[in-house]
Amino acid sequence: MKDRNPKFANWTKKERIDYVNEHQVEREVLNYLIRTYQNLEIKKTPSRETNLLMLMKMQVLMGWCWETTETAVVLLDDARIERGNLYTSKFTCYEHSWIVFNYKDKEYVFDPCLEFLCESHIYKDAFETEVQASVPSQEVRDYLIDHIKYAHDEVVIKEQYNITDPMYRNGVGYKAEIEDGKIKKLKAHYYYKFEG
Repeated sequence: MKDRNPKFANWTKKERIDYVNEHQVEREVLNYLIRTYQNLEIKKTPSRETNLLMLMKMQVLMGWCWETTETAVVLLDDARIERGNLYTSKFTCYEHSWIVFNYKDKEYVFDPCLEFLCESHIYKDAFETEVQASVPSQEVRDYLIDHIKYAHDEVVIKEQYNITDPMYRNGVGYKAEIEDGKIKKLKAHYYYKFEG
């Protein structure tokens, strides 16, 4: 366990969330993500919506952090997945996964499952993050491309159980259009899993 920052250690979950929400990013950063994810389609029952940012707004991605960060990070160039623990109160922390990306010389966190987009230092302070693994977007993208590039049908990625693996605890079905080593369009099918 890391040393706790006295400023944040006694904060409640609500205080942490409020702190992050008080630090809104510029609209330009959100527009960058909107453009980035226009060619990503996520099929997740029971929702008919397939747009990542709309699914985030509808709060239907909770519990799917591994799959969502691994799916979303492959479309970002200067990014990485961080996996580790978040503190939500003085005594409560839990395993989680979020995306860290760079845009115009600033570092941001995009957490679609907890619905946050903010500068990374705000997120890391508020939730006293303990990073156990950091996986570059290029590594995740290369792994995914290697597994789907010759497939005509959907390919289900098998779960991996090492936190440093590109597709840790994934199990998503993917179809993609790949051109010059880049993913141009991506469809992800989130299959039911036991959550408990």
